[in-house]
Amino acid sequence: MTNLFRRRIAPALAAVVSLSSFAFEARATEPAAAGAAPEHAREAGEGYDVGVIGHFMTGDPIIKIFYDRSEAIDGPTVGVFVTRRRPNGFRITGDIAYTTFSPKDGPWLGAGKDKSASEWTEFRQGSSKGFSMVSADFILGHDFNTNETFGFYVGGGIGLIIPMGKVTGYDTTGANFDQNAGTNPDNKLKSVPPVIPMVIFKMGPTVNIGGKATLGVETGLQDGLFVGLSLGMRL
Repeated sequence: MTNLFRRRIAPALAAVVSLSSFAFEARATEPAAAGAAPEHAREAGEGYDVGVIGHFMTGDPIIKIFYDRSEAIDGPTVGVFVTRRRPNGFRITGDIAYTTFSPKDGPWLGAGKDKSASEWTEFRQGSSKGFSMVSADFILGHDFNTNETFGFYVGGGIGLIIPMGKVTGYDTTGANFDQNAGTNPDNKLKSVPPVIPMVIFKMGPTVNIGGKATLGVETGLQDGLFVGLSLGMRL
């Protein structure tokens, strides 16, 4: 999966960014046609934000629904976003984020199952312990401005997760059980879909910094429950 990201996904994202930059520059330098109508004048609050996000994510509250016993799944998320701002507070946001976590190797037991059904579970990304994922999201939201400085954002949308790594479970009741033996005949690779759909919800206060930037304190659901910050520069 890591090679797939490097060979296909990363170049595609780079191409999109390059084409977007080229189109923006071309539009900015294109002379106005004779008799053409003047460009739309921006209203107060209208425009674009580009910026970064940083979250701390935990999947434990969701995992506990499906497992009676598990290891902690939590870690940092970093990403970039583009937001289209409308003067009435409406927001359209697209973001790409990378989440990584390093759960301990240990027994996992499905909800309602007997202890004999426990599986020793390991997360690996290449030859290293751990697991990560790339997510891409599309979010519709609204910033309820109390004044020109402070507001409160609420938004929701959909996204896709691309897991990077594998999860292996070992039968703890097998006669040949050995959690360190990759050739253990009793082990079984847990099914991790190549792409996972996701629902996103986020909310939190926002601060307009001198009309040049927007700082947001965010909490919600995105790859798990999260809390963090976003910082966008206005274009």
